[in-house]
Amino acid sequence: MQQDSLKNWSAVLAYVRDAGRKLGQTKFFEDVKRGRLKKQVDGSFRRRDVDRYMASLPMRETPDGVVERAAERQRKKEEAEIRKLRADADLRELELSVRRGKFIARDDVYQELAARALVLSSGIRTAFEAHALELVDAVSGDPRKVTALTQALERIFDDALSEYSRELEITVDMADMPRQEGERHVADAAD
Repeated sequence: MQQDSLKNWSAVLAYVRDAGRKLGQTKFFEDVKRGRLKKQVDGSFRRRDVDRYMASLPMRETPDGVVERAAERQRKKEEAEIRKLRADADLRELELSVRRGKFIARDDVYQELAARALVLSSGIRTAFEAHALELVDAVSGDPRKVTALTQALERIFDDALSEYSRELEITVDMADMPRQEGERHVADAAD
């Protein structure tokens, strides 16, 4: 059973420190002198009075719950900072790749492919027209020579596809690319 009083000032200091509160001897005596903690005639202190007084004192150490919440907040803050740094690095790498010509706008690719398809179609038609006399001559108007006609058409078609499949040369002007709000480009960083 707990006593209702603490026998002297050193017992009060030990009790307060055990409770995790911060209290020095000088402050204790000043507070007793000012009447913040009542001393009994026999030199003892009532536990109830000490408990009330102790509630006004600062904690010697931060309570575990506060420490855990602070650690969790710090961990989340650090993770968010890491995600932000990675996203910034990824964006810079992408911008650099775009500037080096590794990427182009999707609409530009589709537009180029559509233009090349028109060129292919036109090239095949032109090739057929240009070789029409050769084709007629290849089969001598004889339906039995369909195989020869097919081979001649395939050769013309292959030549047209070879022209279509040559390497593209695409030029990208990054200065005209629209920017999203708050977005910075590598060139801006150098300014």
